[in-house]
Amino acid sequence: MRLAIATSSLLASGCVSLENVNFYGGVGKVWTLSSIDGAPAPAGTDLRIGHLGALSGHSGCNTWQAKDTSVYPWFEVETISTTLTACPEQAAEQEFYEALKAMTIAEVVGETLILSTIEGREMLFKSVSGETSAR
Repeated sequence: MRLAIATSSLLASGCVSLENVNFYGGVGKVWTLSSIDGAPAPAGTDLRIGHLGALSGHSGCNTWQAKDTSVYPWFEVETISTTLTACPEQAAEQEFYEALKAMTIAEVVGETLILSTIEGREMLFKSVSGETSAR
């Protein structure tokens, strides 16, 4: 009981670093979106996973950033901040952002990142070896 209380207190105080997808092979790569729910993804959409749950990327026209606030294998994004450039790809970008916010599970398998939901939705990302997050 004491351990549970101490752990809860540490987590609530922010003293413990939660192990997000970055601890499991996700960090330091550019993850290019291949598909959303089995449909081909818009060109130029990617995801970068930083330390402490930091997420960022390009959504075709705009850049974005967010934070994964969960513990692996769970995945949770609440707020996504974006640049505000108008472009023809805005509908596809909105679909990407809505799908990303809906994802609840993350899995890294080699050069593949799968974000999914228990209801069966899925976002599939691929990374090319040697590709890094410097953009």
